[in-house]
Amino acid sequence: MTEFDAYTQDKQKELKSEQKRLEKEIARVSKYQDIGSSTDDNAQEVEIVGENLALEETMRKEKKEVDSALKRIEKGKYGICPACHKPINKLRLNAYPAAAYCRGCSK
Repeated sequence: MTEFDAYTQDKQKELKSEQKRLEKEIARVSKYQDIGSSTDDNAQEVEIVGENLALEETMRKEKKEVDSALKRIEKGKYGICPACHKPINKLRLNAYPAAAYCRGCSK
């Protein structure tokens, strides 16, 4: 096993953990909370639902990126930029393991 293979296995574990965390969080924020029936309660519910929808959308996007990174690992293409076909810097992958592109191509 090469050093990069071991590195990729570590990132795969990290990504799977993040995938599970995101799934739990998405399930949590997507549940409707009935606060009450007064006008103030209804206003608070609308605010909470709005915040949760935005949060859920962000987490679904993150989960999609994590899922995509896990597929790249399965295909043996993890850590390779699909645009320029060069390796993605390990510092970038350490900071964001789901990164699909190198820093230069992500702009």
